[in-house]
Amino acid sequence: MNKILFLMSWPFRQLPLPLSLFLAINTLTVAGFYFAYRNMERTYDSFKIREEENQQSLVNRLAHEVDLEMNHTFQVFENFTSSISNALQLLGFESAYRNFTHRGTITQFMKRNPNVVSLVIRDILGRQYIENGQSDLQAADFADYLEKAAAESLNGHSYRSPILKAPQSATPVVMFSEPVRDSGGTLVASLTVIISLKPLVVDLLEFTPPNYQLFICDDTGRLIAHSRTAFRENAPSIFSPGSDFSNHPVVQFHIETKGRLSQVQSYHSLDQQPFIGCSAQSSFLPWMLGIEINRDIAFATVTTMKKSLHKWLIVTLIVSSLVALFLAHAIRMPLQQLLDGSMRVASQSFSEPIQLQSGNELGILARQFNKMQRSIQLYLDQIKEAALRQKETLLKAIYALVNAIDAKDPYTKGHSKRVSRFARFIALELGQTGTLLERTELSALLHDIGKIGIDDNILKKPAQLTAEEYEVMKTHPEKGFKILGAIEDLQPITDGLRYHHENWGGDGYPRGLRGEAIPLQARIVAVADAFDAMTTNRPYQMAMSWEDAINRLNELSGIRFDPKVVGAITHAFYSGKLCEEDF
Repeated sequence: MNKILFLMSWPFRQLPLPLSLFLAINTLTVAGFYFAYRNMERTYDSFKIREEENQQSLVNRLAHEVDLEMNHTFQVFENFTSSISNALQLLGFESAYRNFTHRGTITQFMKRNPNVVSLVIRDILGRQYIENGQSDLQAADFADYLEKAAAESLNGHSYRSPILKAPQSATPVVMFSEPVRDSGGTLVASLTVIISLKPLVVDLLEFTPPNYQLFICDDTGRLIAHSRTAFRENAPSIFSPGSDFSNHPVVQFHIETKGRLSQVQSYHSLDQQPFIGCSAQSSFLPWMLGIEINRDIAFATVTTMKKSLHKWLIVTLIVSSLVALFLAHAIRMPLQQLLDGSMRVASQSFSEPIQLQSGNELGILARQFNKMQRSIQLYLDQIKEAALRQKETLLKAIYALVNAIDAKDPYTKGHSKRVSRFARFIALELGQTGTLLERTELSALLHDIGKIGIDDNILKKPAQLTAEEYEVMKTHPEKGFKILGAIEDLQPITDGLRYHHENWGGDGYPRGLRGEAIPLQARIVAVADAFDAMTTNRPYQMAMSWEDAINRLNELSGIRFDPKVVGAITHAFYSGKLCEEDF
């Protein structure tokens, strides 16, 4: 029994058993919800497949209904054409016309076929007979297509128009025309019928199951009818007949594949509702029939189950959280002590140990934490001491190098230290602090270290240098970079000594950098170096006053020097921060 309790308390073998039971129960609960959710996902997938199959079957049946109806209509038209042809052959156009009128042949045909809007007979002499049905539409509404139909038929060809619509009507129509020949096979007339497709569309809409939306488009993506409008006068513009529906995902896919491929798609409709839909092509008419249904409606059962599961999961998590809060209260104090101790360590305070007397894991952790804290403090003290010694050694070496540089040229004695101090004032004006400020000072201090590699005859020459000597002198920035660049700790200060002879205008050396391409550290050192050179006696010039030197720097601002850096030293001078008496 003790072994079972020991295992059940894992991983808190010495903490209260309820905590472990709480974790175990919650794990089982979450696992149960997970598998239930996965099962619903499988159910959803099954629903989705079944819905896609039903949709495809439904739209194919609708397309088949269109083909059956139109084949029947066309067969009726062909039979009537044959009877008209026989009458024209026996009686001639005028006699046949009187016979049709007397016997009411055409009128009876129109009554038997109310979907026929108009019937037009035209002979080769241009004489024509027109019979309009009971519809508001008239043959005159389609005069251009009637002319085209008659011309095709009188040339011996059958004619079938695209889907047509009168200017003031939403009713779609199609026009059929057949040639009429006499007994000798000679063309004598054309017979044209205009057929309203409204009854067919109404039948299709009635055949469409509830919650589904049917839309019919022509081969260019123009809307012919939609379940949401169904010939209403004040239909929404995006669903009104004649609207461009080619951007609808189902229509777009149908046009791209030319109706040869159909698949159920998931998308958002033009009014941003989630839908699934597919399409089919009529083989008789240039029609694309599309069926779609709102996803939320199609999968309402699964959606309801998901929502119920989410609710139960939320309730369970709330109850579990309350239990967790109760248990957390029991262990909050020791954890808080551990947290406070870790925060003190994070803030680099290692003097105060954690005062936690307990025999469980938290007590062991506290004791190990205190031991680690003491070890860290010891290591940090040793590291700080070593770093301090290393820094002191490095500074001594640096000052030895600076003294060696100044010793080579008596005219520039103290030059490096003064440049470093001037650079500090400039950097402070530019907002530099801390490590960045220290690097700028050090770079200025060592900016002429490359002169160690310059021959003394050139370096100490009391007269102006020749062109060849000047070229040698110009190598000192690169020499300095090679000396210090090999020392990893000094690499951050090498920009100042390498590029302090670059000019803002781009005509400096060693690389001819221009403007902001020159590192800021080098731009500061350049101004500090020039200011000291102007204010000290040199073999080739007498020292200027500090104010004259400041004025000269401003004259060269934007030409040789960065205007921002010149502005910084100018402000330091005139604000009294940079005083000649301090040097």
